[in-house]
Amino acid sequence: MIRAWIAFGLFFLLSGLAFGQTISVGSASGTAGGGTTPALVPVSFTRNAAAPVADFIARVNYPTVNLDATAAGVNGGGCSVNDASGFVTVVPPAGLQDLASNTYCNITFTIAPGAPSPSTQNLTLSFAPGGACIDLNANPVACNFSNGAISVTAPAQGPSIAYNPTAGAGAGTGGPVNFTGVTTVGTTGNGQIVATPSGGAASGTTTLGSFSITGADAASFTRTSAATLTFTAGVNTPQNITLTCVSGAATRTANLQATETITGGATTQRFWVLSCPAGSPIPLGPSLAYNPTAGASAGTGGPVNFTGVTTVGTTGNGTIVATPSGGAASATTTLGSFSITGADAASFTRTSAATLTFTAGVNTPQNITLTCVSGAATRTANLQATETITGGTTTQRFWVLSCPAGSPNPLGPSLAYNPNAGASAGTGGPVNFTGVTTVGTTGNGAIVATPSGGAASATTTLGSFSITGADAASFTRTSAATLTFTAGVNTPQNITLTCVSGAATRTANLQATETITGGATSTRFWVLSCPAGSPNPLGPSLAYNPTAGASPGTGGPVNFTGVTTVGTTGNGTIVATPSGGAASGTTTLGSFSITGADAASFTRTSAATLTFTAGVNTPQNITLTCVSGAATRTANLQATETITGGATSTRFWVLSCPAGSPNPLGPSIAYNPTAGASAGTGGPVNFTGVTTVGSSGNGTIIATPSGGAASGTTTLTSFSITGADAASFTRTSAATLNFIAGVNTPQNITLTCVSGAAGRTANLQATETITGGATTQRFWVLNCPAGAAGVGPSIAYNPTAGATPGSGGPVFFTGNTAVGSTGVGQIVATPSGGANGGTTTLTAFTLSGTHASSFQVVSSATLNFTQGVTSPQNINLTCITGPGERTANLEATETITGGATTLRYWTLSCQASFFADGFEGSDDLFSDGFE
Repeated sequence: MIRAWIAFGLFFLLSGLAFGQTISVGSASGTAGGGTTPALVPVSFTRNAAAPVADFIARVNYPTVNLDATAAGVNGGGCSVNDASGFVTVVPPAGLQDLASNTYCNITFTIAPGAPSPSTQNLTLSFAPGGACIDLNANPVACNFSNGAISVTAPAQGPSIAYNPTAGAGAGTGGPVNFTGVTTVGTTGNGQIVATPSGGAASGTTTLGSFSITGADAASFTRTSAATLTFTAGVNTPQNITLTCVSGAATRTANLQATETITGGATTQRFWVLSCPAGSPIPLGPSLAYNPTAGASAGTGGPVNFTGVTTVGTTGNGTIVATPSGGAASATTTLGSFSITGADAASFTRTSAATLTFTAGVNTPQNITLTCVSGAATRTANLQATETITGGTTTQRFWVLSCPAGSPNPLGPSLAYNPNAGASAGTGGPVNFTGVTTVGTTGNGAIVATPSGGAASATTTLGSFSITGADAASFTRTSAATLTFTAGVNTPQNITLTCVSGAATRTANLQATETITGGATSTRFWVLSCPAGSPNPLGPSLAYNPTAGASPGTGGPVNFTGVTTVGTTGNGTIVATPSGGAASGTTTLGSFSITGADAASFTRTSAATLTFTAGVNTPQNITLTCVSGAATRTANLQATETITGGATSTRFWVLSCPAGSPNPLGPSIAYNPTAGASAGTGGPVNFTGVTTVGSSGNGTIIATPSGGAASGTTTLTSFSITGADAASFTRTSAATLNFIAGVNTPQNITLTCVSGAAGRTANLQATETITGGATTQRFWVLNCPAGAAGVGPSIAYNPTAGATPGSGGPVFFTGNTAVGSTGVGQIVATPSGGANGGTTTLTAFTLSGTHASSFQVVSSATLNFTQGVTSPQNINLTCITGPGERTANLEATETITGGATTLRYWTLSCQASFFADGFEGSDDLFSDGFE
């Protein structure tokens, strides 16, 4: 078959075309060490009649560490396995002009015995280098991929059972099960064996049944618990085998036997010696049972194993549980005169009371508690105590104490979570998602995991993530399946998630398994909370300056400026400032009308309708003019405000045009922000432009003249700045501002400030002198905001970066036409977000792998991205082609100012363009056997 190939440049061209065909690989499931269900995983092609495909070469990529594959072509197709590199190459039937929808390859997967259970082994499709979909004339045709997966499930396994007291392996061993409650002969004693399950998998069960009691005194004992106890994997609640006995004048004994059957495990006979104490006719102290068992001489008993030791010099804790039973007439048994002897005696300390007293009828256990200090090797000593039973014997009890050596083993770091993790489903968090606008939009949430501590470069992993709950389908984890933290590397990592919003808040539970090397394995939980999306577009709300009224004759007043003498024109403005709203909804302000006795003296000069859009918070002005008279002229302005998805309201303002002045008079000055009458009032003047600490801010006071007559003047001068932070402020405008009646041009008092870590304030004072009018002191509070720390922008990569070596990309190289030629590759890094001029750097580029020497980074050693500059930058690479595909791994360090430092990874793939050298069989490109 003649195959038509295209260069990598044409392959990249396909990414911009609409997909019409689909190449898909199926999914299956199975347990580790076996096959899958279904046994055959199909690779299929789905035809689009509008764009026939004549040929393609696709790869099904799979993880070789956990899967082995064989493959067979079907329906005329062909496929071959490269198990070393982890892909199956699939080709359709040869010689066709329009491939039919069909399965062309069946893959049989075998799951490795060591594959993690449960886990998902992804099957991802890609084209073989240069193997895109083409038509009969070798023109590219758009094809889509539909990936599959192999789900590794855990086999059912019943839990293991631990017994207290310990079970024996044959009749006459195990226990003893000591019965309590016996006082005198013929009274009833109660015995109990606690069966505690642990482990198991996939809801497997373990049963304990077929109980039998044998021996000379068997008739004195009765089992009172169920005939069969069933334990389920994952449910670690203990269950009890309960028994009763009838006491005699001497101890009565028997043997209990039961059958333990573990699903997926062994069937074992378990045995216990049952011991019913003799009833006592006289006051008798209770008998004591010890766990661990006491010995009869020094060097026997126990051992008492101490827990909690980690490294040399740490403290361990040991406990001997003394459980009383039997006795009569409230007699007592004491345990005291403790002594610790032996070569390492100084390393052990008894921390419980000097004497323990047990009263017949009170069967509460008491503990002998001890501590030890660990050494580089196990430390041992002997504990001796005197047991005295009222009406009975005095006996010496012995135990061997064993303090384990401090461990030199590595220890993974501890993890702190933000928000905090919970200990069970429905606790932890909540993780709040941001970015939601309307129903169906995507929100983003993150949990920051910060490592600390640990030793010897050991690791802690966080994985086995699952999302459950009624709304689980609305949430997706987007970070890696497993996060790995190494002791000594305290860089936080994020669990990133997305949600799709609904009409109401959506919640789910996130669960993950935290495994500390040398430490505990814990389950962590968080509640996920996706806010409700807004159901409808909503226009923004409008705030008016001056304030609007609710009825004629209210609102405002709108004061007109610029009037000098009778008959001059004044100007008035109402500022409408939008805020809020949703989904680009609009609010309109129109249907303006002016009424009242002086209505003819007023004119609206702004547009007949003002339109405001949600998300665009730019103010718009209603502008008006008036013609002055010898007395103030007034009227009423009315307008209709209509909010999309909200209310329609009528707004009102009183319009006030001042009387024209017949005498020379300096203009009045209106200040924005308003001036105060004394120090500490007025303003505030808020400074803008501050970014980080030490940056400059700019503040402005707008002085707008109005009125006056006959070219009278008003001056503003004698400026002074006072207060604790006065040195941080500077006036940059002229020392004197002059305003002339009839010239209504505003002038600005301009100021600068230097920001600090906290807000800085001062007082500005100036003298206003009106010709023919008053001289007045004007005051303003100056307010310079605190500087903020810079945050670098986030970087998006094309092709996508991976989180671990061997992931990310792949980056394909073009222009390499023959063995030994040079190809070029490129990774596009696009910045977005950030704050306050923060920077993000990309540096420390490192190449690794078998063919690393064939690749080179030819762009700058460090790429710098600044917040607010969204221009992409490129990581440029070259490669030297060989006789076959050459690959390598690229690693780079991304550092966000005010954020995380993260390692980014890409796989690099360099191969000569097919047929470019004219020697189709010499470059090993068709080594799969399907030329």
